[in-house]
Parts: sequence; structure tokens; C-alpha cells
Amino acid sequence: MNAFSCFSSADEFKSFFQRLPQTHFLNTSSLQQLWSSDAQFQGRYEQLQNNMRLLSRRAHRVIYKLFGLSKRCHRQPKVHLPRQRPQSYWLSHLQSLLYCSENNQLGTFSEELHACSCKADHLPCQLPAPCDVGEGSACASCASDNHTRCGTCNLGFVLTPGGCRPMVVDSTENYLGFETDLQDLELGYLLQRADRRLEVNLC
Repeated sequence: MNAFSCFSSADEFKSFFQRLPQTHFLNTSSLQQLWSSDAQFQGRYEQLQNNMRLLSRRAHRVIYKLFGLSKRCHRQPKVHLPRQRPQSYWLSHLQSLLYCSENNQLGTFSEELHACSCKADHLPCQLPAPCDVGEGSACASCASDNHTRCGTCNLGFVLTPGGCRPMVVDSTENYLGFETDLQDLELGYLLQRADRRLEVNLC
């Protein structure tokens, strides 16, 4: 078992994955915040990085010896070192575990497309992804009975079958009507003098 397999099968990795919220969609930014707040998981990842650096140094020492011994050989040895996998790789891997692990197969998740690339074309691996929670037109929360749908919307937005859309304000609310003894022109002058942003239409 290599260092990467040890990390993904470690208790800290499994514990972190099991604690991930399933009630809304987790993008890489959300996962990174949860990652940084988990001291045990962060420590296990740092241990992986240290092990990989140590392995790389040892491998380079062996490589130098091999090249020293191969001077008399007609063909130079080919060496392949395992590449360090950055945090972004593991964030994407976590998304794949969350949303692309149906039918006992693990696909690759694309956050941009919200879709999975499955190894077996005839067998789907994509799980229903929860709704997006955020600001503006995103959901304020997902529905409790179906996490793939919006449950509530942010202020200024109304819930529809397709998600959240801007709330339409009644156009009459933008107008003010009243009666007065003042002449129309005089009233218009006084209103615009009080606030030049007002547009006065005299009927």
C-alpha cells in the first residue's frame, strides 16, 4: 500500500468524510474551510506531505547511485517518482466520493459541470447532488424532505419549482399620490428642492 492509499484509508480521513454535511452541496471552498477546521485531519495530511518529502529524498539518493553504476551500460535507467498530490486533488477526490460513488464505482466529479465522469459508461455512478446554498439567487437552505431542491430562499427572492427567482415588486409601490391645495408647479418645485432624486409627474 503506497502513501496515498494509506492516507485515504486512514481513520482521520474516514472520520472527516463521515462528518461532512449531506444537507447541501459542498464546493471546494466549503470543503477547504471544513478541512482547515479539523486539526486531526490536517495533521494527518501534513504527515502525508512529510512522508512524501522523505520518500523523494531517499529515491533521489538511489537514483544517483543507479546512474553512477550505469555509466558502463548502453541504456540509461528510467526512473518514475510518485508525484506529490496537492490539496486541490484531495478536495476533488472528496467531491467524487460524495457525488460520484453510486453502484460500487468511483467516478470523477466536475464542479463546473456538476456532473460525474464514470469509468463504466453503461453503469451510472452519479448520486443526486444537494442544492446550492449561498447568497443571492442561491438557496438559503435545501428542502428537508429532498435535499436536491431548495427549501427556502434569501431575502428578496421567492421559491419556485426551479429554484429561487427575484421577487417582483408591485410597480404601484414606486408612486405616491396625494391631494393638496398647492398649485401643481409649486408642489413640483418644492418636492424636487427637497430631494433632487424625485421625479415629479404632474397630471
